[in-house]
Amino acid sequence: MKKALILFTIISGLPTYGQQDVQFTNFEFNQAYNNPANITTTDYFCGNIMGRNQWSQLGGNPKTAFMNVYGKINRHNFGGIQFLTDNIGFQHSNLAKLSYAYQFIINKTKVSLGINGNLFQSKWSGQYITPDTPQKFDDAIPDQDYGETNFDFDFGILLANGPLYIGLSSTHLNQTDFSKVGVIGYKSTRHYFVQAGWEKQFPWGKISPKILAKSDVASTQLDFQVQSLFSNIYIVGINYRISDAISPMIGFNFPTSFCSVKVIYAYDITTSNLSNYSKGTHELSLHFCFIKPKFTERYTNPRHLGNYDFGPRGKR
Repeated sequence: MKKALILFTIISGLPTYGQQDVQFTNFEFNQAYNNPANITTTDYFCGNIMGRNQWSQLGGNPKTAFMNVYGKINRHNFGGIQFLTDNIGFQHSNLAKLSYAYQFIINKTKVSLGINGNLFQSKWSGQYITPDTPQKFDDAIPDQDYGETNFDFDFGILLANGPLYIGLSSTHLNQTDFSKVGVIGYKSTRHYFVQAGWEKQFPWGKISPKILAKSDVASTQLDFQVQSLFSNIYIVGINYRISDAISPMIGFNFPTSFCSVKVIYAYDITTSNLSNYSKGTHELSLHFCFIKPKFTERYTNPRHLGNYDFGPRGKR
């Protein structure tokens, strides 16, 4: 109970750390949650599974699980579905997101517009203690589990030109109100996101700097990240979240002829006042992408039971 009170006291005093939208260190794998236009980053079928235990060993700490799958429907259209559960203290949130994006090209720049339609459930379950406990009746203090389910929407745009990309998005556009008459409830707040990054190829692999800015207007948070891929197998990176955490990460890439799988572990070393009470944050991410098989063009002579392969100049 003492640790839970410490958690919520610090969150109240430092609004930068309050979170309605979930937070991930390896934010590349859940960018479609914040910006649905990100589902256009593949020509095939991909997905992510992520788990995060934030501020471990602190009572009531945030615990988050996320999963999504998405892919290309045809030349311009993309679709996907996302699921998330997030627990912090006595508040529990579950979201199911249906994603759609449309992509077109202007002067070699890919322009993607996306929308998430969200089924958003938020509920509270906890023990309420008042000066006159046990209190018999108070409309402002629910005497049992309380929850509401509503709909809201996200919108985003993504611009990509070669190895460079930038995205702008907003979640909870209609700012859903979960309150009931006479009960102090909860209202989702519109959040704004700016993401940007690029990729540089080297003989030994590649390096990918990224930035993510998120704001609810009252406060703003910035993440700076660099990831490197060595020999197309080993992943090493670091993330810095201003006034919150430094996060080294390590992972592996497993490419095959039909599927690519990445596994990344990140550990947040807390630099805020919560470092006195928590043991850091653990995050594990799995990314998979199925590759469309390549077919060799062949010519068959109907008079012979055989195929003729043509090389680059049409020779047999």
